Amino acid sequence: MKARDDRVALNNEILGSMKVIKIQAWEENFRSKLMKLRQHELTRLWRYFFAGACSVSMYGSTPLLVALGTFAAYTLSGNNLDVAEALTALALFDILRFPLFMLPQIINRIVEAGISFERVREFLLAEEYTRVGEGDLEDNGEVWIHNGTFVYDSKKPRLDDDDEDDNKNGAKGLRGLMRQHQRMMQEAALDRQWEKLLLQAQLLDAEDRIQSLEQKLHPDIACTKRIPSNPSYSDHEGRDKWSPSSLLSLRRVCMHVKPGEFVAVVGGVGAGKSTLINSILGEGRPLTGTGLAVKGKLAAFLQTPFIMNDTVENNILFGHSFPEGSHCNDRDASDERYELALKACSLSHDLSMLPYGDQTEIGEKGITLSGGQKARVALARCFYHDADIYLLDDPIAAVDSHVAKDLFHNCIVDEMLLGRSKGKKEGDRNATVILVTNALQFLSHPKVDKIICLNDGCVEEVGTYQQLSSDPSSRFSSYLKVIAETSKASIQNQSSQSEPFEVSGMDDASENGMDYGNEPDVAKVIDPSPRRKSSVKVTNENNGTDNDGGNGGKLMTDEFKEREKGSVDKKVYIDWAKQGGGIGTALLILFMFAFVELLTVASKWWLTHWSESGGSDPLFFLGIYAVINFSAIFATFIRLILFMTTGLRSSRAMFEKLLDTVLCAPMSFFDTTPIGRIINRFSKDMYTVDEQLVVSSRSYLSTMASVISTIFVVVSVTPYFLAGLIPIMLFYMSQQAFFTQAYRELRRLDSVTRSPIYALLGETLDGVLTIRAFEAQDKLNTRMINMLNVQQTAYHLTFASQCWISVRLEFAGTMIVMCACFVSVLSRHRGEELFAGLAGLSISFALSITQSLNWTVRMASDLEANMIAVERIQQYYKIPSEAPRQLASDVSLPVDWPQFGKIEFIDAKLRYRPGLPLVLKGLELSIPARSKVGVVGRTGAGKSTLMTALLRIVELDSGSIKIDGVDISQVGLTRLKSSRKTRSYSRVQSAPILIRLTIMMTIVSSESSTA
Repeated sequence: MKARDDRVALNNEILGSMKVIKIQAWEENFRSKLMKLRQHELTRLWRYFFAGACSVSMYGSTPLLVALGTFAAYTLSGNNLDVAEALTALALFDILRFPLFMLPQIINRIVEAGISFERVREFLLAEEYTRVGEGDLEDNGEVWIHNGTFVYDSKKPRLDDDDEDDNKNGAKGLRGLMRQHQRMMQEAALDRQWEKLLLQAQLLDAEDRIQSLEQKLHPDIACTKRIPSNPSYSDHEGRDKWSPSSLLSLRRVCMHVKPGEFVAVVGGVGAGKSTLINSILGEGRPLTGTGLAVKGKLAAFLQTPFIMNDTVENNILFGHSFPEGSHCNDRDASDERYELALKACSLSHDLSMLPYGDQTEIGEKGITLSGGQKARVALARCFYHDADIYLLDDPIAAVDSHVAKDLFHNCIVDEMLLGRSKGKKEGDRNATVILVTNALQFLSHPKVDKIICLNDGCVEEVGTYQQLSSDPSSRFSSYLKVIAETSKASIQNQSSQSEPFEVSGMDDASENGMDYGNEPDVAKVIDPSPRRKSSVKVTNENNGTDNDGGNGGKLMTDEFKEREKGSVDKKVYIDWAKQGGGIGTALLILFMFAFVELLTVASKWWLTHWSESGGSDPLFFLGIYAVINFSAIFATFIRLILFMTTGLRSSRAMFEKLLDTVLCAPMSFFDTTPIGRIINRFSKDMYTVDEQLVVSSRSYLSTMASVISTIFVVVSVTPYFLAGLIPIMLFYMSQQAFFTQAYRELRRLDSVTRSPIYALLGETLDGVLTIRAFEAQDKLNTRMINMLNVQQTAYHLTFASQCWISVRLEFAGTMIVMCACFVSVLSRHRGEELFAGLAGLSISFALSITQSLNWTVRMASDLEANMIAVERIQQYYKIPSEAPRQLASDVSLPVDWPQFGKIEFIDAKLRYRPGLPLVLKGLELSIPARSKVGVVGRTGAGKSTLMTALLRIVELDSGSIKIDGVDISQVGLTRLKSSRKTRSYSRVQSAPILIRLTIMMTIVSSESSTA
C-alpha cells in the first residue's frame, strides 16, 4: 500500500503539472522517476503474490494430505478399504476443499483490512485544525496579536517512511510489536526534540533581541552575539546549522487592528507576509507566549487563488446560494451583491466574452482563465461574502496596472473598506482590511491607516505612509527608492532600442491596442456556441456562426457518456493476454489448469480402483496415490506462480503504455479531462489489473476446469445424465447472462462514479486554506457525501446481484446432484459390482459441483467486471498524441541551434481545439536576433497564447513559426525545447508549480531530462 501511495502521489503531481513538464520537456525525466516507483511497487506485489501462492498451495493441499494420511493409517493398520468407506471419506474431505480454498483469500482480506483500519486510524487521530478564537475582543472586525511567534509544523523532520513500511511488513509477532513500540518511542523522542529546538530558537531570538536593545542603549559597549556551542539537534538532512528565522516563521509580532482600519503589510521575499495572513486564519501554530484573537466573519484572498472546476458563478458564490425566489436560469438583478461583485472586480467585460457568461465552466485550477482573471474571480468571492475582516494577500499582483488601480479604488477601498454601496455615512467604515502588497504606489491613499513592514519574520517598522517615507533610514523608504530608480532606468532604456521589429496582420489593429473592443476574443476558445440567459450580457461579435453546442457552458467531457456499453470486447481479453506473454504463455497456463484437474480426477479414480481391488498390496496403491497427490500439489504451486508472473508482466506493460500515452497527450486533453478521472485509471483501475483481475481470472479458470471435469466424469459413467443436464445448463446460462449483463454495468457505474470523488478530493486538498477561511467545510462535506452515496449505491447493488445469482445457482447445483443420483440408480446393471464404484465416483463429483458452479458464475462475472478496468485503460490508448518528440531532421540541425534567436511568425493561425474559433488570426511578427522584446496586453489578450504557440504546446492551425530560418514544426519537440548542449527556450510560467522534490532536484530536472 505504501509503495502504491508513493506512486499515485507522484502521478497526481505530474498530472497537475503537465503544462510545466511539457514546456520544459521533462516527460522522460518524470517517466523514469515514476517507472522506478512502479518497479518498486511491482517488486513488493510479487513478494505478496509469492506468499499468497504458498498460502493457497498449503491450504489447497490440506484435503489431499489429510486423505492420504487417513487412508494410509487405515490400510496400514490392517483394514481393507472398500468403495463405500473410500468414497464417503472422500466426499467428506471434499467438503473441506472449498472453505480451505477461500481461507487464504479471507486471511489476506483481513490483513489488508487491518492495515487499512490502522492507516485510517492514524489519519483520524492526527492533529486537527482549530479556528482562531475571539478571546476578550468585543467588536467585530478586530484582530489582536501579542508577542506572536508562529511556526509551520511541516518543517518538523520525520522518520523514514521506508523504514516504517519495512517494520510493518517485514516483522511479525513479538518482534513486530517490539519494532512498532521502538518506532513509537522514536517518534515521541523526535517530538520532544522538535519542541526543545523551538524553545531554543525562541530563547536565542530573545537573547538576540536583548543584545540589539543593549547596543542601542549603550552603543559604546561591545556586545558579543551568543551562539549555541553545541546544538543538540540535527535535522533530517544532516545539517546542524540553524537560526531562529529558519525555524520560526514569525517572531515577536505585536499587532492590534481596530475595527474598520486599513492596514497594509509590506516586506521583501520571505519576510513573512503570507505567514501573517495564514496565522490569522489559524494555519500557523502559535508557540508558547503568543496571544492571538480574531472577532468577526473572515474573507481571505490567498497568494495563489483557489479556483474550482465549476462555473464562474459557483466559484464566486462558493457554497452560498442566491436569495429565495431567484433562479440561475432566469435570474435578473435581484442579487445586487453578486452584480456589484462583478462590477467592482472588473469582471463584467470578461464575462461578456465567455460563451455562457458566468455559467461557463472554467475547468480545474481555472485553466481557461488568465492569471489576472483568476485573481479577480477570487477577489469577487471575497467581496460577495461581505465579511467583517478582509485578508488580502497581494490580490493586484497578477493584473494589469490600470485594472489594479480600479480594483484598489473601486473594490478594496470604496466597497470593502467604506461600503459605498451600503450607503455608509462619510467617515464610517464597513470592514477591516489587511492588505499584503508590493504595489507601494497605492499606499499613499489617505484611507490607509498604517503600514507594517516585515523583515525576516519580524515587524521592523509600523507607521503611516508619510511617517515611513519621510524617514530616509527606514526600510520602507529603501523600497520606494528602488522603485524610483527602476522607473528611471526604464525610461532611460526607452531611448536605446535595438533593431525594430515588424508586426502586421493583426485584426483591425488601432493605435489604442489596449482598448477593450480591439482585443482578440480569446475566451471563446471554451466553446463557440452561444450560451443560455445569464446575469451578464454576452456580446457575440467576431463569432461567425451561431451554433448551439447544447453543452450549457460545460468544458469537461462527460465520462458517463464516454463509457463503453454492452459486453466487454473479446479484443480486450486478447490484448491483456498478449501483453502478459502472448498466445504461447496463455496456452501453457491452460495446459497447467487442465493438468492439475487431470491429476485431481486421477487421484479419485485411483482411490476407487484401489478400493475395488480387494486391498491386495496396499503399499503399492498407497505409493501411487501419494505420487499423484504430491504431483497435484506441486503442479498447483507452479500454476499459481506462472499465472501471477504473467499477470504482473501484463500489468507492467499496460501501465507503461498508459503512462506513455498520457505523457504524449496534447494539452487539450488535460484541459477537458479532470485530473481525478485520469488518476482513477492510474489508481483504482490499475489496482484492479494488478491484483483483482489476476485473482478473479485464476479462480475462474480453476473452477471452470473443476466443473468441466465433474460433468465429464458424470457423463462418462452415466451417459443418460446428458438428458437432464441440457435443460439445467440452459437455465444456468440464461441466469448467468442476465446476471452478467447487470453486474457488468453496475461495475462500470461504480468506476464512473468514483472519478468525481477523486477529482473533488484533489480540489479540496488544493484549496483547503480557502475552504477553511470561508467556512465552506460543511458545504463540501455535503457534496462529497452525496457523491459517495451515488457511488456506494452502485457498489451495494453489485453485492445484491451476487446474492440474487447465488440462490439460483444453488438450485441448479442441487438439480445436477439429483439428476446424477437418479440416473445412477436407473443405470444400475445386475451382477456388475464394479459399477457401484464408478457410480459412487460420479456422485462424489456431482456433490462438489454446487459450490464450483456457484463460484464459476461469480468468477466469470467478476472476470468480465474486472476486465472493465482493462477496457477503461485501453480507452486512453486511443488518445491522440502530440507531435513526435524526435524527428529524422533533428540530426541535420546544427548542434548550437538556435544560434542567433531570430523569430518569425508567418501568417500564424491557432485554435486551441478543433471546431473552436481562431485565437491567433494570421499573425505576422518578426523579432530580430538577440533582441529584448516585451509582450504587453490586458488580461486575456493572448500573451500566454503567443508563448504557447512558440513552444508548440498547441500546434498551429495554419501558417508557420521560424527560428533562425528553421520551421519549428519540422523539429522534434524534445530537440525544440531542450538539447544536450543548449536550451532552445527557457520560460517561466505565469503560475509557477513546484513538484514534491528537493530544491536541487527541481532546478536540475531539465538537465537530467536531457542527459
